[in-house]
Amino acid sequence: QATGRPVEPKASKWEVLIHITDVSDIYVPQQLQIPKSIQKDMRTLRDAAESRGSSRYDLPFGPLHLMPPSVLTALGFSKKKDTQRCVTLWVYIDERDGNILDLGFERTLVSKPYELNYQQASKLLEHSDIDPKSEVAKVRALLLALERNLGRWSEKRFERSQNAQKREARMSQKEQQALELAAYADEHEISEMNQFQRTRAHKVVDSALELYAYGARRLLNKENAPIPAARGAETGRVATAPLRRYIDGKCQQQILAVLLASGRPLTVSECRRAGNAATENRNRMTVTASKKRRG
Repeated sequence: QATGRPVEPKASKWEVLIHITDVSDIYVPQQLQIPKSIQKDMRTLRDAAESRGSSRYDLPFGPLHLMPPSVLTALGFSKKKDTQRCVTLWVYIDERDGNILDLGFERTLVSKPYELNYQQASKLLEHSDIDPKSEVAKVRALLLALERNLGRWSEKRFERSQNAQKREARMSQKEQQALELAAYADEHEISEMNQFQRTRAHKVVDSALELYAYGARRLLNKENAPIPAARGAETGRVATAPLRRYIDGKCQQQILAVLLASGRPLTVSECRRAGNAATENRNRMTVTASKKRRG
């Protein structure tokens, strides 16, 4: 009700908002009222992101970020910042059956977040012995509502989508392998053998990102707009990690242009070029990493 959008109490009283940081300063600087010299700097950053394709954390010489760490810090969420510019998906989910009642995108200015890591969030979800008048109790109530809504949608999507079923099978297999490796590590006193985790908090975040990507694809397809996407790994998820993947920044650019009338929409050939560049540079970095390990 605070947003002015209609709510059907019998279906759900909750509006789910999924915020992804706005990187349009990098990808569409010509839309901003800024000096040309700064636009040139933005173009340099964009070209660097395109050449890298994505952030990599598995390289022998250390992590390689999509953009300089100082830029990522400036653009990303932080409790040190009072507000954060975002491209937000709003969605209403029928809690009775998991169907989406309505959804859309908007540009938002989000206030300072209440920060929780995965361990803290999972602990909140699993423990009810909290002072009901505390701020943490309010955070827990919101987390539970979010988990419930996203869970309903994920269940419905699993019923209908083969891609969702395949992804769940892969994630379940990775989870089982991680549990087996963890048991082996405990038995042989080996530390940090495998870091893959799938707690309740991880599942909430994973479902939220899946829903964001689903919303982007659904609404762009409705407008018959091409979608920038790389081939191979992670092609099903779009626009969810613009600070980590170049192609997601280009997809956000398309969301802003097509759905929010901010900038010029990308053409089919431009989307194809972005996808090819992201795929080629990702593969190049993978080959480089493999050679370094063998060397």
